[in-house]
This record gives sequence, C-alpha cells and structure tokens, in this order.
Amino acid sequence: MFLPLLLETRYIYLPFVKIFINDISKGTPMACLNTVKVFYQQELKKLQQQIDMLQNTNRYLTGEGCSLNAKELEQMENRLEQGIARIKSKKEEMILGEIESSKKRLKLNYGFEMIRRV
Repeated sequence: MFLPLLLETRYIYLPFVKIFINDISKGTPMACLNTVKVFYQQELKKLQQQIDMLQNTNRYLTGEGCSLNAKELEQMENRLEQGIARIKSKKEEMILGEIESSKKRLKLNYGFEMIRRV
C-alpha cells in the first residue's frame, strides 16, 4: 500500500527499502511511518555531523577561529607549501603533456602536407 509511493521517489536507500518492505509485510501502516521517521532522523543526524566536520575543517584550513601555537602554525604552513608544490608539479605535468600532444599533431600535419605535395 505504501510501496508505490516509495518507488515513485527519485532516491532510494537500499537498507531503508528492506526495512520498509518488512514493515509493510507486517501490515501496520503506523509502523511504516515510524520507520520512515526514524530513518530520516538518522539521515539528518549524519548529514548534520558531516556539515559540522566540513565547516570545522574549512575554518581550520583558512586559519579562522583557530588558536594554534607557533609550532602548529609552522606545521600547517609546511603542509600548505607541500600541497602547493604538488599542485604546481601536476600543473607542469599537464602543460608538458599538452606540449607533447601539440608537437605530435604538428608532425602529423606536416606529414600530411608533405604527402599532399607529392
């Protein structure tokens, strides 16, 4: 009776579907609604925890609201410098790859032009 409503939704969580189907088989609509309520309360709690963690991480990485001592600040600076070095290295690899592919295309174009002239 509630299953078609569930199947019409865009997002289906498999553990929830199993619980929901088990409750439907019991034939108690109130149990189904309670299961839905509990499931979404748990999901809400998980999402709130993730948001809090991401906000704290963001504040830490931007240096806001943190009371770090000199040693911790130096460690953070070193990690940021290492990250920047990795980014620059990756950027350099990408640029060199583009240069190499451009050289290959130029060689192919030059070869095709030589063939056309013959």
